Amino acid sequence: METIFVQIASYRDPELYTTISDCIRKAKHPERLRFGICWQKSEDESLGKYFDDHRFRIHSIAWSESKGVGWARHICNSLYQYEDFTLQIDSHHRFIDDWDVKIIDMWRSCNHKKAVISGYPPGYETIDGTDMYHQLPPMSMVVKGFDYGFVPTFKSWYIHNTESINKPIRGCFIAAGFVFTIGKVCEEVPYMEDIYFTGEEIVYSLRLFTHGYRVFYPNKWILWHRYERKTSERHWTNFISESQLRASFDDIQNKSMKVLRGILSDDPTYKKYLGSVSTLSDFECYCGVSFKYKVIHPDMMKGYEPPYSTYENWVNEVKPLKEYKLDFTIDTSGIQKRDDYDFWYFGIHDDACNELHRKDIYDNFNDLMQYADTLILRDAPTKYIIWPHIKSGEWLDRMVYDIPKSGII
Repeated sequence: METIFVQIASYRDPELYTTISDCIRKAKHPERLRFGICWQKSEDESLGKYFDDHRFRIHSIAWSESKGVGWARHICNSLYQYEDFTLQIDSHHRFIDDWDVKIIDMWRSCNHKKAVISGYPPGYETIDGTDMYHQLPPMSMVVKGFDYGFVPTFKSWYIHNTESINKPIRGCFIAAGFVFTIGKVCEEVPYMEDIYFTGEEIVYSLRLFTHGYRVFYPNKWILWHRYERKTSERHWTNFISESQLRASFDDIQNKSMKVLRGILSDDPTYKKYLGSVSTLSDFECYCGVSFKYKVIHPDMMKGYEPPYSTYENWVNEVKPLKEYKLDFTIDTSGIQKRDDYDFWYFGIHDDACNELHRKDIYDNFNDLMQYADTLILRDAPTKYIIWPHIKSGEWLDRMVYDIPKSGII
């Protein structure tokens, strides 16, 4: 019988034990399941009978030693022992009956040897001790914005003619809390330790694609995800609020953002993380997202199946470049006068604060008066942002200003 390696990265989550129990109880063949768990635990957590269960490989560590989600999922990958399939989930899920048989049948219907079934599952919540399950039709994933001005983030979106869908449909992006594919992905495309949290889904989607994997959105859901966890612990909240852990958080986050920017900008230094089957440019054409220009293909936003283009200049057809002449007085009145500045981030942004152009300032901070430049952009510039950085490595308050209408030609 084909085996399934269930990977769970759990951070201080009281739902972990119940998630495991439900996963096993709802499987038609629980004997096929193997578990790889990165258990970032609090002192009061317990896995009970599962801790010594022969099906479980558990990497147990104090929560304060955790280094983020990429690091934890990488550890889960390392616990793989040649199972046929793998299911990557979070530690707060519920399952349908016979989910193991149904997901394998669904994977086979994709008719692709490296199919990846993923998507944002419907949610569940617990009311008065009873789990309540929301129902959703098949859903796609589309880009909802760019975090930090360059990292695509996602939301679920409705698929056309859902009543006629009887097998998974082609997609582009993975939802990290539900990924099902062949087991050897753990060796071929291991999770990157350096990715803290932001960007894990776009980077893993890109890396899977360049290694020859293809994402499919499920035609039927086999599990639910708990989205509203108001009392749950968050890694970043814990590490930012604990003074002895703040420096560790800053190091992890800064390194993660550097790696993200390098991969998405196609920096040769980071080529080693991509496969040789397809390129980053191929992925941009297939999924309809330009990392460089932050341009999104309208057909992707409508939930249509990819590929959205087969040639690189699709960006010019979707959103042509336009010349903007900028000439305006810079407002620095809200910025502290101090002598330990390292540099000031200076960026031109659109109305949603997406970065369009960046030119950092390294000297003459007190004499900054006027900005004048001609920029070739795809979106109208409406704001400018000044974000001072001091020599100790700390970012100060980010200042957002509207560009005067008279300053844009």
